[in-house]
Amino acid sequence: EALIRLAEAHARMSLKQTVDAEDAAEAVRLMNTMLEKVGMDIETGALDIDTIMIGKPKSLREKEITVLDLLRELIAGDEEGRGCVKLKRLKSRAEEIGIDERTLERILRDLRRAGDIYEKRPGCFALVE
Repeated sequence: EALIRLAEAHARMSLKQTVDAEDAAEAVRLMNTMLEKVGMDIETGALDIDTIMIGKPKSLREKEITVLDLLRELIAGDEEGRGCVKLKRLKSRAEEIGIDERTLERILRDLRRAGDIYEKRPGCFALVE
């Protein structure tokens, strides 16, 4: 539907009564340009409709899930019974699995904002249950 409307608008801009192949091609070009600018996953360089629909690329959502799983694992294995994971330990383990410090900090910020995790004590993260 959107492509039809774009093609019709392009034809009207050219003061034409009917839509032709040139108008359709321009509509497709405009749609592709929009998708490349708005729906591109910067990390993978691929078009990702999730970026448009959800606001996050699939690669970032997968890393968020990985960090949540990592938190669960580290909390379950915490022998001191704190119920939280210190940021230093979390950074160390995240780097081992390929998540750099800057990305981890962004993910932690987003997860806190979403209400999935909280800081039980300064620098010690826990899951919201």
